[in-house]
Amino acid sequence: MYHSGKKQTISRWGLVLLMCLAVAQVVQGQALRENDIKARFLISFTKYVEWPDNGVTEETVIGVLDNPVFFETLQRQCTRQQERGKEVKARLVSGADPLDSIDVLFIPRDSEPSPDIWQRALKSGILLVGENRGFLERGGMIEFRLIRNNVRFLINLQSIEKANLRISSKLARLAED
Repeated sequence: MYHSGKKQTISRWGLVLLMCLAVAQVVQGQALRENDIKARFLISFTKYVEWPDNGVTEETVIGVLDNPVFFETLQRQCTRQQERGKEVKARLVSGADPLDSIDVLFIPRDSEPSPDIWQRALKSGILLVGENRGFLERGGMIEFRLIRNNVRFLINLQSIEKANLRISSKLARLAED
């Protein structure tokens, strides 16, 4: 009898473990889907932003600060993408890297940029996109938000103007209030 109860306990724990693994896979799948959507948004933003030196380069570069997982997702999305006749490329950057060839800098929620990065990005006319709450209040330009399980974004027009960038009214209308 004791032996049978032990088997039941092991079976229950096995079932609990399987359920936990299934939930973890669903959560991971949602995170990957969310990253794909954000990557597509980043690429699409480049259609609706005008940089001060528009037309000087043959490519648009989206930098990802210190997040190799999101970088890989974005890189897959950038394959053979062209916006405004320019090739769209992804680049993984760290806080010490030069930002001179970056057009858009994505700052994931697990990255906290130094004040130096903010200053260099603003001086260089880089579109700053992040996903931490309060990103816009700290000078960010576009902030991703998850609203009712949908990826949405907010825009800080003042920060965009400070960086001498212009956005299309179409993009502004799509943003959440």
